[in-house]
Amino acid sequence: MREPGERFFLVDGGVRLRALEWGGGGPRLVLLLHGGSAHARWWDFFASRFDENVRVVALDLRGHGESHHTPGRYAIEDYAADVSEVLRSLAPQSAALVGHSLGGLVATRVAAEPPVPLAGLVLVDAGVRGWKKGERFLEKLAGLPHPVYSSPEEAIARFRFLPEAEHVRPEIRRHVVLHGIRAAGPGRYVPKFDREALAAVARADVTEDLPRIACPVLFVRGARSPVVSRRAVADLGRRIRRLAVVEIPDAGHHVLLENPAAFEQAVLAFLADRFACPSVSQEKEEGEKVHEKVREPRGEDTARTLSQRTRSEAEEESQ
Repeated sequence: MREPGERFFLVDGGVRLRALEWGGGGPRLVLLLHGGSAHARWWDFFASRFDENVRVVALDLRGHGESHHTPGRYAIEDYAADVSEVLRSLAPQSAALVGHSLGGLVATRVAAEPPVPLAGLVLVDAGVRGWKKGERFLEKLAGLPHPVYSSPEEAIARFRFLPEAEHVRPEIRRHVVLHGIRAAGPGRYVPKFDREALAAVARADVTEDLPRIACPVLFVRGARSPVVSRRAVADLGRRIRRLAVVEIPDAGHHVLLENPAAFEQAVLAFLADRFACPSVSQEKEEGEKVHEKVREPRGEDTARTLSQRTRSEAEEESQ
């Protein structure tokens, strides 16, 4: 795993955002957006798969990681405005957005009105309406104080994914926990994210943005996801014009951590088709079998055909 470089952006009148960067300053950009209560270093293992020919940037969203906390300003509109400003600063000739969970909601809003040319959008187990059923639960969590750990090892032992992730390898779990805590005094460690940001996720809704997305979209669903159902994916097929879908086995909501090999294979194959990156074309032959299952049809039948496929899967699931 390669260590990234670090840089900062000032947005929204002085909000500082931390970004991690791999690769050179080439014309093609892959921008990675993490989920709620997470941070940019969730992407370290995936981002390391690219070579120096592609610029890969992972952003700490406001209220997360090393970025500024902004109490009262965690709406999807706030996050999307930040990402758009960062994209304008990076000024790529073309870009692909990859967003997990909350990051997928944000990427959807940005893709509906992109500030730079978008070659593709990857939504990783991201719903389009937040978590309405869990809004009260998340609001309760947001109002509680952060847990305090006496040591990094205690933080690792007590950490729980939300929702739970059964298949994350111990070294990956350790990595995301250690990069997600900060010292708060002698023998005191707390999570980095702002708990107030939790409740904002539940109220998000980007449904109306979906028909406005012009670039090709890949939806990556964890086969065991408790967050996004097959029925919900089928509905996306009726709303997004150029949608392909892949389901990752042995993974729940946190797909990129639970089955990283299959996740990388599917996403890199999609990106190879989108802008012929040298770094991802190396993976294309290996990833072809997965990608063939989700390759988009051409022409006006794209959304309808994919909707039919995902709708039949939903019917099978309900039987």
